[in-house]
Amino acid sequence: MRLSLKFIFITIFITTIVMASVAISVMALERKVLLDSAERTKTALLAEGSEEEINTLVLQTEKITSLAMRRMIRNVLTASILGILALPIVLYFAFEKIVIKPVRTVSDTLNHMVGGDFSKRIRVETHDELSDLADSFNRMAANLQETAVSRNSLAREIGERKKAQTELVKSRQRFQKLLESAPFGILVVNKARKVVDINPAALKLIQQKREDVIGQICHGSVCPIAMGDCPIFDKGGTIDSAEQSALKADGQEIPILKSVTAVELEGEECLIESFIDIAERKQMEETLMEARTMSSLSRTTASIAHEMRTPLTAADMDLEDAAEEMADGEAKDLVLNAQSLIKETSLIIRSILKVYRGESQEANEIDLNQELQDAVLLFGRKTKGVDIAYDFADDDARTWVHGNLSRILVNLIGNALDVLQHQGRLKLATRLAGKNFLIIIEDNGTGIPPEILDKIFDPEFTTKKTGEGTGIGLWIARREIERIGGEITVESQVGKFTRFAVTVPRCHDQNEVEANYG
Repeated sequence: MRLSLKFIFITIFITTIVMASVAISVMALERKVLLDSAERTKTALLAEGSEEEINTLVLQTEKITSLAMRRMIRNVLTASILGILALPIVLYFAFEKIVIKPVRTVSDTLNHMVGGDFSKRIRVETHDELSDLADSFNRMAANLQETAVSRNSLAREIGERKKAQTELVKSRQRFQKLLESAPFGILVVNKARKVVDINPAALKLIQQKREDVIGQICHGSVCPIAMGDCPIFDKGGTIDSAEQSALKADGQEIPILKSVTAVELEGEECLIESFIDIAERKQMEETLMEARTMSSLSRTTASIAHEMRTPLTAADMDLEDAAEEMADGEAKDLVLNAQSLIKETSLIIRSILKVYRGESQEANEIDLNQELQDAVLLFGRKTKGVDIAYDFADDDARTWVHGNLSRILVNLIGNALDVLQHQGRLKLATRLAGKNFLIIIEDNGTGIPPEILDKIFDPEFTTKKTGEGTGIGLWIARREIERIGGEITVESQVGKFTRFAVTVPRCHDQNEVEANYG
């Protein structure tokens, strides 16, 4: 820039000097021509003319000279004015080329850079400060372009990372929502065999707190399998809908149905274990198996009782004939006593056949009062010492039912006699309650604690010692009573009484029971 301004000033100075020199030279030449002409005229006059003519000539010469000087000054002024007028034009074109054009180029380039385009460069043909500035500017633009490229790349990378992070968060939220809402147990274990997540359903199943499980080795905390014997980590196997076990807080094992899937969660290889509690199913299977066994035993017992009834009937008839032919005496008394025992045995067999004849597929008519009496006969000596009180309805207690109500009554009476232990009182009653019959079996034994009163109808729940009961009797009783359209309830006070109330529909004929409860 400094050299460009010097060039402008030198150009102006030289132009002014040249124009002034030309004007001075023209004026000097014109003056010389005038003076030479005047001198020649003066010489001619001196030779030929008078003094007056000479003086006149001198005056005219001086006027001409004066006029020439004024013309010369006017020409110099005109040249100067023309030079001054030409100066802005020269300055404009010089300034346009040296200053304005580079500045405009810089401005255009800056506008592109503001718009984000750093590819433009400044081209300056001079070799001065503007050229140096343009070079520096171009280098800066190149650096900015590289920075912009890096920044854009970084921005894209950050954007992609943010997007991936957002997707990861969403995926984590979806997984957590699934984990929290799943009705089955879910456990997440990493390669170090540590529990990294567990859902509420699993915590409820194993009866543990989340803070006691997270971060623990799965072996010994939630899984009973010992370290080194894991079917997946140690043996490289798989688990798909396999029966396994889970550990509760007290160390008790719970039967579960488990599947295990290998996944990658947040860059870490993990195992997702999903499982359901099959304890109730296992109990049901065992209960059904025992029920089938009991059913088979019932059929066998009924078959044996049926086979025994025929010879006992024949023996009763023979003893009756023998007693008629015998004279009174000790021998006849023995025969009559034997006959009495046979009749009692026949009554017991009849009760056995009634209880263990199986579930009838057809409706049958029963007398509730007689059913209770026959049920007591089955227990024989077990009733010794027990005061049995019958309180039957005055009305006819006959009704039609589906199924084997006798077996249910035998089960309830047997439970009461077990509690009484040859002492106390057993009350058996029937009542007509509207369209239903009400059967009451009440004992004054030890009673049932309130905390277990609502559990006595659960399968396999029993307060008896091992080998004395299976815990399915009341469960079967309630299921059978509900199947025939009835209801069973219990009321008890510890140390005072336990009362079972069985409600069965009163049906007058087979068609009625088939239509309503078939």
